[in-house]
Amino acid sequence: RQHMPNYPMDGLLANALLRLQNKAEHEDFPRLLEAGSQVFASTAEIIREIRFFVSSEGRMGVAPYRAEVGDLVCVLFGCERPLILRPQDGHYIVIGNAYVRGLMNEEAIEGLSSGKYQSQELEIH
Repeated sequence: RQHMPNYPMDGLLANALLRLQNKAEHEDFPRLLEAGSQVFASTAEIIREIRFFVSSEGRMGVAPYRAEVGDLVCVLFGCERPLILRPQDGHYIVIGNAYVRGLMNEEAIEGLSSGKYQSQELEIH
């Protein structure tokens, strides 16, 4: 294991790659190890920039790390993903994109049609 980069969860990656090496002594093992390490490093960087949340409706999601209690999950017409908006001085500012389970595949439009959600105009800066 001394050749593994020092990432917090490198043991999982190392174990998977060592099993590969032990099974077949794969000639591309060093390249696979480097590629796996780079993928893990990229994933670790992304994870540092997000936070998990549960909305007031009980929906689980992932938002930018800057998201705070009191921010709103909004689905804007024409946007591919829900946005996190923060009320500020009578308008809203965009905090970033979000993944919200149950709002990603037209569920918001269905909720709008059924009356569960309402459409409103927002001033966004």
